[in-house]
Amino acid sequence: MESIQGYDAQPLSDAVSKQIQEFDPALFVGIAADLKRTPQQLIDQENSCTVQQYVAKYGKTPEQMSEALNKTPEELAEIVKNFTNEIVAREKDSTHLMPGREDLREKLVTDYLKKVPNRDSSTNKDSSTNKKTITVILGPPAAGKSTRAEEIQNEMGGIIIDPDIVKTGEGDYEGLRKDYDKGYGVSQVHEESSEATKKILTQAREEGMNIIYPALGSNVDKMRKILQEFSRAGYDVSLVLNDLPIEKCVQRSYLRFLKEHIKTNGAAGRLVRADLVLGIQDDYYRTFCQLMQESREMELGGASRLLANLLLIQPMCLVVRQQER
Repeated sequence: MESIQGYDAQPLSDAVSKQIQEFDPALFVGIAADLKRTPQQLIDQENSCTVQQYVAKYGKTPEQMSEALNKTPEELAEIVKNFTNEIVAREKDSTHLMPGREDLREKLVTDYLKKVPNRDSSTNKDSSTNKKTITVILGPPAAGKSTRAEEIQNEMGGIIIDPDIVKTGEGDYEGLRKDYDKGYGVSQVHEESSEATKKILTQAREEGMNIIYPALGSNVDKMRKILQEFSRAGYDVSLVLNDLPIEKCVQRSYLRFLKEHIKTNGAAGRLVRADLVLGIQDDYYRTFCQLMQESREMELGGASRLLANLLLIQPMCLVVRQQER
């Protein structure tokens, strides 16, 4: 397998890996500093709402919230450790593709596509030129793939098909919100959300929609199959590597979780288990490089092939675009 010239995936040191596994408070020093906000900063973050509006939304005054967010690294580490242990304890109650939930899984697909604005417009598909695109964003959890997807959508249009939205719901889209249970059931809904995401991708492809798909990409065979299916359907394919050192991903996940968890008084929180992140290592990077190499050697089954050029479009984000032969 070749690597990307001038770009190195950053391996995780044993010392940092041990810190993550043990919920070392040293990892939470920067997070504690990032969480601290004055009452006025909290109000400004809510578009300068009134104190009454803030209390109505969070059940706390800005002063009370400021105090709640002002925690020591040790306190934050304990919160994350306890939440992680609760997630693990609930794994035995998994809803993984259980019988009797077929109608629910079908509803996950139809409702997801219903929420697409202007579903038949050129924003989501271009019937005039018959050009269809899919941009697949590979990277570790909490590396910013969803943010990157939104940036691409703002620039190019299309529909974002994000497995995380299927898990957590979004707006009026219920998804698996009930089983997700405010973050405690994240492991329980993993397989079911993955299955629904595949069907959403298939339906969107059959409708000729332009698609942005953020994915972990740790399994090269599954990712190759997706690219082949879209290429054979006449899609132009772009691959994006949205990378970030694993320890930074873990810290970003913790910060995101703690903000939500503390602001909701412990009622919610989206946490990526650190042990799962550690298990991924650099699999996503290997998938990216493997597909690059294969695209030089063979067609993916369509009228074009991957890897025309490699562009560094900004730090930690590489894109490989498809080129007509």
